[in-house]
Amino acid sequence: MKKRQLFFISLIVIILLFALGCYFFFSSRQPGREALPSVNDIPRYEIEGEFFPDSGVFSGKEMVYYKNNEGEPLKELFFHIYPNAFNKKETAPFTAEEFELAYPEGFSWGGIAITKVLLDGVPAVFKTEGTILAVNLNGELNPDREVKVYIEFKIKLPKSPGRFGYFKDTYNFGNWYPILCVYDKEGWHKDPYYKIGDPFYSDIAYYNFTLYAPSEYILATTGEIVEQKEERGKKKWVVKTGPVRDFAFVMSKEFKIKEAYAGKTRVISYYFKEDEENGKKALEAARKAINYFSEAFGPYIYSTYSVVAADFYMGGMEYPNLVLIDRNLYKDGLMLEYVIAHETAHQWWYGMVGNDEIKEPWLDEAVTEYSTILYFEKHYGKRQGSEIYENFILNPYKFYQMARNTGPIMRHLSEFNDWREYDAAVYKKGAIMLKELEKRISKPKMIKALNVYYHRNFLRNSTVEEFIRAINDTTGTDFRELIFKMLREEKELNLAA
Repeated sequence: MKKRQLFFISLIVIILLFALGCYFFFSSRQPGREALPSVNDIPRYEIEGEFFPDSGVFSGKEMVYYKNNEGEPLKELFFHIYPNAFNKKETAPFTAEEFELAYPEGFSWGGIAITKVLLDGVPAVFKTEGTILAVNLNGELNPDREVKVYIEFKIKLPKSPGRFGYFKDTYNFGNWYPILCVYDKEGWHKDPYYKIGDPFYSDIAYYNFTLYAPSEYILATTGEIVEQKEERGKKKWVVKTGPVRDFAFVMSKEFKIKEAYAGKTRVISYYFKEDEENGKKALEAARKAINYFSEAFGPYIYSTYSVVAADFYMGGMEYPNLVLIDRNLYKDGLMLEYVIAHETAHQWWYGMVGNDEIKEPWLDEAVTEYSTILYFEKHYGKRQGSEIYENFILNPYKFYQMARNTGPIMRHLSEFNDWREYDAAVYKKGAIMLKELEKRISKPKMIKALNVYYHRNFLRNSTVEEFIRAINDTTGTDFRELIFKMLREEKELNLAA
């Protein structure tokens, strides 16, 4: 009896020690590392197509695996088809002030034609209206049920050095394929392609992408190229991604490439031969930014990150694992580093932590601007970081405010009059607000709060409420009233000493 009791006591102790070990192992793991969603729980896109550079045409097909995780039956699915904004001058997503920059040689038509839609292999009823594709589900798709949506389409790129278009040396495919609209407690988000800001809101998904194009082209892409070979007289690329909220790529015959590693992430700089020195600097800036933001906020979870010089008049633009940088910025080393640090920070604030960039554009842009200042303070010291803050944020904001009031930070995209007002309110005033918050809670606690914010909202779409909760829980103080007061302030912020 004693031996049996001893045996059972020993067994219980072993089980308890094992359970305790498991608890400490899992609780000590980096949040986010174990939180990657299953491929069966979020949308999956399989896209295949051929690109014809001479005509600017992409002929493609995609299969979307969609599981209804919305908790209620759905009768339709909605997709953004952003290229249709480029059908007409009137709908092209550019303000009057920037139209000549967007179309240096005059308006150029672009768009997307949807030629076939199948649901689980059966022809579906669908319609396109503006930049929205509506697919009738022929009944209801109940919660936890999956449907396969097959779409054939043809794209025409406009001659325009923007997110979606081509010009001298690059073909830019940003916001180019049919992508599911977000469905949340407000229903389907079918927002148009606004002319100001980054009018995009999307969920995390997995992508497999197969591309055929002439062999002389070089591909820069979201995700990782897992296969590259000659086939059918063309070059074939096969790309796979982790969980990302969009997919973009850029092609050019003129790219030069430099690579380095930031931890286990392969950082790639695509540049042009006349900019080799700053192509190397771009690589180093990206590598330093990935390392610092991973240390400060939480890990960059992807295997690649590409910084791509492009015919792109808009300065910089973030996509998952890839950012577009205006090739003209490669003439100015400081501005180039600033834009790269900013766009890299977007891999956290937009990429791994998403938000509705139409309803709450400040939530990624202001936090990204603030993160950019943290980058400069980390690598060049407080003095130079302060100079960067004053020269790139505080003084431009004050200069704008002298001529015209910016209005509140927290606004819907449709409420901004032009890009200058948007920049002054969302980027500049938003970053100033966060600097003011830092003065009150300290820089270490601000960074800690952003770390908490990242981990809690990893691969989700966040809101201002989640941001405030991270601040409050980190500090043990309720800053809700103060934060909303600053976000809604119509006039210049009262800056603390």
